[in-house]
Amino acid sequence: MEVRRRPWLRCLAVAFCAALIACEEGATVRVTGFGAEDPNAFCRDFRLTEAQAKTFFAKAKPVTAEAIHREYTWLPCYVDGTIQRKGDSALKWRIRPIGIGQVFHEGGAEEWLGCPDCDKLFPPK
Repeated sequence: MEVRRRPWLRCLAVAFCAALIACEEGATVRVTGFGAEDPNAFCRDFRLTEAQAKTFFAKAKPVTAEAIHREYTWLPCYVDGTIQRKGDSALKWRIRPIGIGQVFHEGGAEEWLGCPDCDKLFPPK
């Protein structure tokens, strides 16, 4: 019997892995910066604490780029950081105030995470 490979399943597992790393005991989530693609954007003061970023990863689920465009409103502001499990290299991440995030892996792989309920975690200032 031939086993069919499902590349999307691997992508889903990788994205879920980033969320699991953040929840692991001993995992480190750090905020390293913030910014906006538009310096005049109304959200330019968007900031997250490390605890808020860790909560995002705990609640977020893997999503496709299509779902991001269909289900979320894009904002140009973001917070950057790293996530690291003991003994592993750090992964860079970016979270936006609309409840979406990206995790950047070595070799250029990128994963999208969505959290429709996370806007409650990041109240406006």
